[in-house]
Amino acid sequence: MDCKLCERELEAYLQDRLPHEERFQIEAHLKECDSCSQSLFLEKLALEAILAEKAMLPASSLSDRIMEKIQEEHARETDGVIFMIPPVLRKIAYAASIAAALYIGIIAGNFYMADDSIPAEMSYINDLQIESVNLFTNEN
Repeated sequence: MDCKLCERELEAYLQDRLPHEERFQIEAHLKECDSCSQSLFLEKLALEAILAEKAMLPASSLSDRIMEKIQEEHARETDGVIFMIPPVLRKIAYAASIAAALYIGIIAGNFYMADDSIPAEMSYINDLQIESVNLFTNEN
């Protein structure tokens, strides 16, 4: 067995996923080759470090401290009165303000157009309402 094949199969060797024949060949090669033995040693160290890292648990108060920091930051950002209102009421308030703006706009428009006097120029623009369609279609 050559070194390239051996180094490629070291991870499977450590996890005991190799067939018996290949495992025997790798063990025989590791007894003869110092370079591959060193690679196996480093591979074992890396695997042990990964497993040790996975086994570590955070301090019990860590999540509490993180949540407190998040809530403090959120409170700083939302000091305004509008953010004290629950989201459902906030949506209702937005819809009500839009409806009120439309209503005020319609009322203001009606007051503005309350004057029934139409300028003479405007009366010529809308002549189609006065004359019948037959006058335009019959060219006698």
